[in-house]
Amino acid sequence: MININNVSVILLIALPFSLVTGPAIPDISISLIGILFLIQSYKNKDFKFFREKLIIIFLILNFYLVIRSIFSEYILNSLSNSLFYFRFLIFSLAFSFLMEKKSTLLKFFSIAIILSIFLVSLDTSIQWLTGKNVFGWSSGNKLRLSSFFQTELIVGSFLTKLTIIIISINIIYVISNSKRYIMTLLFLNFVSIIVL
Repeated sequence: MININNVSVILLIALPFSLVTGPAIPDISISLIGILFLIQSYKNKDFKFFREKLIIIFLILNFYLVIRSIFSEYILNSLSNSLFYFRFLIFSLAFSFLMEKKSTLLKFFSIAIILSIFLVSLDTSIQWLTGKNVFGWSSGNKLRLSSFFQTELIVGSFLTKLTIIIISINIIYVISNSKRYIMTLLFLNFVSIIVL
């Protein structure tokens, strides 16, 4: 029988790599992780994650945004932004739940982020040196690089956001380990060269 938690863990660890493919696969992954978490919570009658005050405040705020969208001049446009915003809350709760169940999750998630940053940085370097990335794609822009994102010029945004996540994880969990701290600084210097 398929273990729901294991499926969610696989989707979560694959998430940094799926970001390279565009918005569709990451959105589907986030939604699936959230749905699997809700199924697991209902199945085990475990709703402790939903009882936090911050969660209740977030749900009230999200409900308020949906109501505001209904009375907006551009209802469909506005609703498309606010209606499904709660999925990020569910995803965050699912992440907390999985971290509680799988003690090594953060380690493997961090490795996945670092690998995806490294691969995009390496591919961007190749594109900068040769004019084309490993798949033979050029950015179509003389001043900016696109790596795996083809015509979308979002390499800097991708690297910056994932680097902020990895810095946060390091600050919270591994700052006491001096070797990892030095390796992180060296890694960040490498990424900053690519972004600049």
